[in-house]
Amino acid sequence: MKILKYFAYAIAAVSLFTACERQDQEFVAQTVADPNMAKLQITRMVPEGSITTAAGDNRWWKVTIDDKDVWGDNYTNLGVRGIIPGENYYYTLTPGTHNIKGYFYRNGEHTLAYETNVTLEAGQAMNAIIYDYSKEPLMHEKRTKKEYFVDGGSADVTHSTDPDHPSNASSFQMMRFLNLLHEKLGEPCDYKIQYYYNDSYTNEWLPFGEPVGFGECTDWVKVRINRYAQGSSTSQSSYGTNRNDADNRTGKTVGSGTCRIVYRAKKVVNGVEDENWLTYTFKGEGTSESRYSDYWTATTGAYVLHIFRGCRIANDNNNYTGMYVSQFSENW
Repeated sequence: MKILKYFAYAIAAVSLFTACERQDQEFVAQTVADPNMAKLQITRMVPEGSITTAAGDNRWWKVTIDDKDVWGDNYTNLGVRGIIPGENYYYTLTPGTHNIKGYFYRNGEHTLAYETNVTLEAGQAMNAIIYDYSKEPLMHEKRTKKEYFVDGGSADVTHSTDPDHPSNASSFQMMRFLNLLHEKLGEPCDYKIQYYYNDSYTNEWLPFGEPVGFGECTDWVKVRINRYAQGSSTSQSSYGTNRNDADNRTGKTVGSGTCRIVYRAKKVVNGVEDENWLTYTFKGEGTSESRYSDYWTATTGAYVLHIFRGCRIANDNNNYTGMYVSQFSENW
């Protein structure tokens, strides 16, 4: 069974417009940078439990910053991996400490679900990732701007296995991996995760940074993009945007492009990496488990964050408690 994957898309336009009308913060596009202000996103990424009660009991229907309504109404809730005001938008705030509150909507009334304070610095763009209603958010700093690697020239140069060779210079996506995986509902994983990716040139499985425990994030990893990778199954990286030119590259300029990259993972317990790939189930403990394997389209020059979330062992509907990977843009 293939894990479904979801981009953290911007909240629906009607919700954005509602939020704009109900608060005096500003929405700032990712290309705007005011060095005198701080920028904030809020992401709710909490395993929800049963499908029959999750939307009503565990999701947020209103969010405030400094007691000012910034998001929500009584008809639209903040989803299982909701990000506000949107993946490429920010609340623009003065530097300093700000209060965040999230509210349930039960029995016709808003009730406080979560409250925290966050401290922001001028020029920073932060994502407050809320993964447990009893803990402070994980403050993840976004990158400051999108950067492309120096163009390496024409594409008919001999491919080098050295990732820093000029022939490969403009053929990378930069990535980080954040581990927010629970073993079961209410039980954050007590082991580390070694994330892997399938190299788009050799189809080798390469470790993605160092193993990370719950709440930890890898350093930036440079992942090669093979624009000429041919179409293949979902078990290996493939489908480069220039695959039709693979046999006639002479004189074609190296530019931006994409290809599909496949990812897997392994457990690391007490410093020892499991020989087998990480597995998961949506049918409860003791049932058969499936190997985790997923793919995303990698884009030249992009910076992205992958987040393991949900529960490795889930008892019901996968969209509410099951193990998923979310991808967030790290550019603004």
